[in-house]
Amino acid sequence: MKNYFLLIFILILIPVFEENNNDPDFWLKEAQNSADNNNYEEALICHKKSIALAPDDGFYYARLGQFYLLYLKDSNNAIVNYKLAIGKGFNNSWMYYQMADAYESLGNKEEAKKNIEIALYSAKNKLKSIKTIDDDINYYQKELFASYGRLIKYYNDIDDYDNALKVINEGLSIKQDSDKWIFVYQTCRTYYWLGYIAFGSQRWDDALFYFDKIIKLRGNNKAVNDKYTDLEITIDLVKKRKDLGQIRPQYTHKILVFNINETDVDMKNLEGNDVKIKSKLTEQQKKYSRISSNAFRSYIEALSGGKISVSFNTIDVNNPMKKLILDSSSDYENEDDAVTRYLDINYLGTDLSRFFYDNANYYDTYFFIWSSQDYNIANAGMEFYPVNQKGDTIKRGFIQIPGERFLYNGPYLLLHEFFHVVENIADIFPRHGMRDENRSNFPDWKGSEELDYYYWHFQNTIPQKMADMEKETGLKGYENFSFLNRYKLKK
Repeated sequence: MKNYFLLIFILILIPVFEENNNDPDFWLKEAQNSADNNNYEEALICHKKSIALAPDDGFYYARLGQFYLLYLKDSNNAIVNYKLAIGKGFNNSWMYYQMADAYESLGNKEEAKKNIEIALYSAKNKLKSIKTIDDDINYYQKELFASYGRLIKYYNDIDDYDNALKVINEGLSIKQDSDKWIFVYQTCRTYYWLGYIAFGSQRWDDALFYFDKIIKLRGNNKAVNDKYTDLEITIDLVKKRKDLGQIRPQYTHKILVFNINETDVDMKNLEGNDVKIKSKLTEQQKKYSRISSNAFRSYIEALSGGKISVSFNTIDVNNPMKKLILDSSSDYENEDDAVTRYLDINYLGTDLSRFFYDNANYYDTYFFIWSSQDYNIANAGMEFYPVNQKGDTIKRGFIQIPGERFLYNGPYLLLHEFFHVVENIADIFPRHGMRDENRSNFPDWKGSEELDYYYWHFQNTIPQKMADMEKETGLKGYENFSFLNRYKLKK
């Protein structure tokens, strides 16, 4: 009897399975399921079955292109299938900005821009043609703002903020409530950099204008709020720096920047696995390090009430950086294997001891900028630098930041790393005192934001430390905010 009912059940299923076998959407769903389970070979077979069942429908070619791009990371085959989709009459905007991503990954920025513009044009036309179906209107509004966002991103990526603003203003002129997070994120990115460029150029009102725009636009956009943190405090500091006017700092902390133009690392990590890095510092990374440094100077002047400033000199190092220092005692959060990786200055292909000897009484802190896509942790503090072959050293500040990091949040990152230098100058420990596990060491600090933590120390801890040091060093006040004054090299 059991076999009889099983046979009936199988006979009932056979027509359904046969019907699904001839449905391209069935195979498309199977392809997605296989891809999500990392079975890419099976996914490819299923995509091709869906196309075989609907050879004149460009949608299935577009989805195959999407699979090549997102799962196989094969931009060339993605573009081939996107073009086949277009030839079959498919022209949805999502396909065009995916094709733009494919071209961008191949270094073809002009074709990337062209496809983003087509995506925008396509979304606009779709909205013009739809009058009554609310769901379709909402879908194409989302596509429209996704296309605006992608075009703003294109201009942001090439530092063309004038054209980015034109696209932003066009998008802002459209009143609707659909999801537009890509547009908001990229618009805030434009305002962010224009604000920091203004802050570093002492155009205080422009900086306030752009930072305020971020606060008004971001709303509950988590991606924006996670990235553009502490803006309210930044605005307060811009106002404070504006009110200070021309300043006469008691001390200017002198920083020498090393642009290490090439990284060529081939070594083992602490687990015995290969670490290979071959990359070069780009002109764009250098540009944003300068923007970040200028904004950081304004931060320091505002935080200290004009008592402290910083100065920068820069040299280019053409010898490749050959080795990383690996440190398993890292206190960094969320690291993949809790290992700090930073450049080893002893492997720059030259002996720097003579250089440090010659410049020992000119700079407080040495700041190294290098390139690495994968091993790009920044860190800072204090180091003992060699000044001869006998092992003699000088005590100076140390900062190292991979160039790639400046393009994300350079001004804030540089301030964060410099505060580790400050911790060594003013004996502020432990590091990262703003974290929950450390803040009990600073019971009088009642804030919650990282920038507020720095602000509190500059208003309270650091002035007191500078006053206390006068008795030890004989130096006046903020003249102690210096490795040069406190640790001179006698020649």
